[in-house]
Amino acid sequence: MTRTHSTVALLGLMGLASAPVSAQTDPIGPFDGHRGETFESFEPDTFASLEVFGGGATMSGVGGRIQVAGLLSGDCVAMPHEGDRFAASPTGYAWLEFDHPIDAFGGWFASATDVAGQNVLVRLYDDTGLFIGQLAIALGEPCSWRWTGWNLSFPIGRIEIEGPAFGGALVLIDSLEIRVACDADFDDDGRLSAFDFLAFFNAFEADDPTADFDGDGALTVFDFLLFQNAFDAGCP
Repeated sequence: MTRTHSTVALLGLMGLASAPVSAQTDPIGPFDGHRGETFESFEPDTFASLEVFGGGATMSGVGGRIQVAGLLSGDCVAMPHEGDRFAASPTGYAWLEFDHPIDAFGGWFASATDVAGQNVLVRLYDDTGLFIGQLAIALGEPCSWRWTGWNLSFPIGRIEIEGPAFGGALVLIDSLEIRVACDADFDDDGRLSAFDFLAFFNAFEADDPTADFDGDGALTVFDFLLFQNAFDAGCP
């Protein structure tokens, strides 16, 4: 689990091409978020929607279809980035709606069509449905997985992922990670309670870097104070 408390202006990273957004973002490498989704718990099939991230989000696509597959043929033969499953939207762009706003998102993306050099658009909406802006993922060769992730300086409630071909369809998606936008919810159960204090104390005692609330690389009394302030402020 990674908690990051600073953001910088939009930058390029690891082959990432980024379109402007109306707030700051910080491209990041692969991270372990509060919740992950590898699609391993789903059988290969086409669904109206999926409850992903342990029930913390709903995933679907245009036309109410989202596909889970172990193999997909197009201009290449796509295999999962890891494990035995990945997801794709067969009829248009895919979307994710989160039960609690998030402030970090990332995953591995590819395409089974020959669209090298073109972009996957990632549209961001806040938790009221207001469009914030969009980012872009520069695709590589067909069926070549690329990591893309961002820290976000604003809470996000919905993400849309649209490919450059076939009405936005056939973007391949695997091994997603999110961080819920509430640092004080330390046990990640969606609410604030005494268990968050216990989880923070245990992390601090174990020298777990997730307890480094001020991001200075050391665990000190200031981390306790910042956690207390975050708890008192409540969650969005």
